[in-house]
Amino acid sequence: MKRQIFVVRITFLICLSIWISPSYACNCPIGTTDELFFSESKLVFRVRITANELRPSQELNVDKSSSEAIGPEYVRAKYRLLEVFKGKPSAEGYLNLLVYTNTGNCAVDLMTGVEYVIFLDAKDDFIIACSRSFPVFVNENVGRVEKLRKLKAN
Repeated sequence: MKRQIFVVRITFLICLSIWISPSYACNCPIGTTDELFFSESKLVFRVRITANELRPSQELNVDKSSSEAIGPEYVRAKYRLLEVFKGKPSAEGYLNLLVYTNTGNCAVDLMTGVEYVIFLDAKDDFIIACSRSFPVFVNENVGRVEKLRKLKAN
């Protein structure tokens, strides 16, 4: 009987510790569309990532609260411009990415050699999960590039 009570208590404590542990998640708006992001973004363009480099965040010259959100380092991804849907991005340039920390900081990975469509509000913005940027050659994204071409034409 004592053993059963002990097992029940341990089970309860384990469940309680899981229930009260902090959770972290990227909180992106639900129901957003490419059309909405296209209209709200200043820059929409297709790139190929040519290199990634880990950089110290001190070089960004941002305020303290932004620096804390970014962390001690960030990733700078070099790109080559392939197609412009909106705005005037540089033919070659850099995109800033958060370092993935497993704490819900919305980090994404832009892999070298892969093509992406990028949505930005400004040239120096960070690419995050909520920014709607996507890899071009993924099954679920088939047709999205053509949709952006139609939006550009309008």
